[in-house]
Amino acid sequence: MIRNLSVFLFLISFSLANNLTNPQIIYQKKCQMCHALDYPDNIEEKKAQVGPNILMVMKNLNIGIEAVEEPKNKEELRELVIEFINDYIFEPTPQKSYCEEVIFKHFDYMPSLKGFISKKEAQIVVPWVYDNFSPKEE
Repeated sequence: MIRNLSVFLFLISFSLANNLTNPQIIYQKKCQMCHALDYPDNIEEKKAQVGPNILMVMKNLNIGIEAVEEPKNKEELRELVIEFINDYIFEPTPQKSYCEEVIFKHFDYMPSLKGFISKKEAQIVVPWVYDNFSPKEE
C-alpha cells in the first residue's frame, strides 16, 4: 500500500514538473493569448486578434531571415530563426522585425516579455514553435 502511494505521488509530481517544462503548455500560457494557432475563421475572430497568428509570424520570419541571412541549409535557417525569436521576445524593436508594415498598423508592436516568460521557458518553447509552425516544404 505504501509502495503504491509512493509511486502514485511520484507520478503526480513528475506530471506537474513535466507540465512546467512542456513546450505546448508554455505556449498556451505565455504566447497563445496574443498569437493564435491558426488563421481566423471569421471577421469576429479577426477583429479579436491581439497579435498575428503564429503561422503568419513564422512564415514572415522564415522568409525574412532566409532572404537576409542566406542560410546554407534548413538546419541553419532553423538555428537563425530560433536565435532571432529568443532575442526578439525580450528585446523587440521595429528595426528587428521581419513583419510587413501593415501588420504593425493592425497589431502595433510586440511588447517585451521580460518578467513574463523566463529564458529557460523560452529555450523550451521556441524550438517547439519553430518545429510545429514554420512553413513546411511542399
